[in-house]
Amino acid sequence: PPPPPPPPAPTPLKCPTGTRVDIVAVDGDNGSCDCDDFCASDWSGMLKTARPHWVGAASAVPGSTTKCQCVQGSKWCPRKAGVGCGDTCGDAPPTPTDFCVPDEGSVPRQSPVAAVAFPVQFVEAPVMIERKGVYYALFGHCCCFCYQGSGMFVFSAPHPLGPWTQQPGRADLGCIANMSTPTPAEIHSLPLTAFPQPGQGCIYAGAKAASITRAQQNFVVEVPSPTTKEIDFVWTGDRWMQSPDGIKGHEPQTWTRLSFDTEGHVLPLVWMDEIEVDV
Repeated sequence: PPPPPPPPAPTPLKCPTGTRVDIVAVDGDNGSCDCDDFCASDWSGMLKTARPHWVGAASAVPGSTTKCQCVQGSKWCPRKAGVGCGDTCGDAPPTPTDFCVPDEGSVPRQSPVAAVAFPVQFVEAPVMIERKGVYYALFGHCCCFCYQGSGMFVFSAPHPLGPWTQQPGRADLGCIANMSTPTPAEIHSLPLTAFPQPGQGCIYAGAKAASITRAQQNFVVEVPSPTTKEIDFVWTGDRWMQSPDGIKGHEPQTWTRLSFDTEGHVLPLVWMDEIEVDV
């Protein structure tokens, strides 16, 4: 049978009093609009908006403010807060109220798309800390048990909801450019089966770099000092595939101090053979 005709292009929407149309502040989309891909893989239990990419249409209608909808077979699947795409599929096209959210008035609205707030690709293991009224988000490139370790990107904001700004200067504070990580075989250590995994951590996207800590961030410990009354920050990371006996539960960690300059900028990570904190 011939394929069904594509859904009609969306039209501008008007919301009831006290609500507004949920829109995206930047050009872009969240991929192809189908339930198996777009809704299932990107769904995280929160409202995510995108310029509409309707199945069968090449692009959105310019100036449209409608939320992206998914079409699964002949079913329309509006995305709503708190439920998955498949739970909202129905025969009838969505109504304007499917795209309306409460008007938050003067509360600053941040983009719900993480890639807009934090424009660094392929990242994981985030940590958020607060220091002297400034919030910091720290994370590095994905490192799936990668031997070579990862780095650390730093964003800061006056509030947990943003706006978030990447720290100026050197982008990755945990990787050293133009360096390489030797394998255990090259330095005559164990386990001999360990080797840097391509495309992970400090060598993401073909980069030539080595991790300062040979670890992937897992936490930042806040230690109140009884002497200075200040907070010491201890960065901790997992040293994947570096247990001499090859047992994952025996893999070590790196602990090092997280330091700041006088302007509140996070300084690059440093290797410390020993670390002392005042408790």
